[in-house]
Amino acid sequence: MRSAIKVVIIRMILVTVLFSYLFYFALKYFPLYDCVVLMLFFILYLGSSIIDTFVVAEPESYVIEDADSRSYLYMQLASMAVLLYGILDFLSFKITIISFWPEYMTTAGIIIFLLTIILRVSALRTLGIYFNLRVALYERHVLVTEGLYTHIRHPLYMASLLTNLAFVLIFNSWGALLLVVLLVMPAVWYRVKIEEKFLLKHFKLDYEEYAKRSKYFIPGIW
Repeated sequence: MRSAIKVVIIRMILVTVLFSYLFYFALKYFPLYDCVVLMLFFILYLGSSIIDTFVVAEPESYVIEDADSRSYLYMQLASMAVLLYGILDFLSFKITIISFWPEYMTTAGIIIFLLTIILRVSALRTLGIYFNLRVALYERHVLVTEGLYTHIRHPLYMASLLTNLAFVLIFNSWGALLLVVLLVMPAVWYRVKIEEKFLLKHFKLDYEEYAKRSKYFIPGIW
């Protein structure tokens, strides 16, 4: 079984167990609105994981070099910290809850989350057989500069940042936003710098030329 699918399946199992417990607990002690938000988010989160399973393509060659340096682990841990704090703050702590326009913020968060699914699917389809959770090089690796990658070099990491922003809005927690700034953004930037150095090493002038005509995350801006 592909490592990417293994990760998705494990994540789906853990998320299902965690949210089933949280939803059962929430129904007993918290308002119905909070429970509905939690369950709706669970459905979206699980659905996005299932979509990943079907979109990720099977590699056609073996990985010959890996320079991940735990960057994927750091991003996952940072994102989980934001998600867990956001949920606990929303249901229980309420220490750093954003009190104004909560329904509108939750709705905006759900919309952003749905947009990140579209962004991620588009990027995964463009990468195809060259997608890897780690910073890795396949035997017959080609530099992908098509689709979303025509204008931005890291659409998947942009999707990751937007996903964490969606967590913040859905659960109305500025404390979660603080964690995005302190944990997620540095983890993503660490990953970006590792990947850029790795691609420059293996694709040299091609990557230099590509970097000149593209941006990190936002087309034409940055």
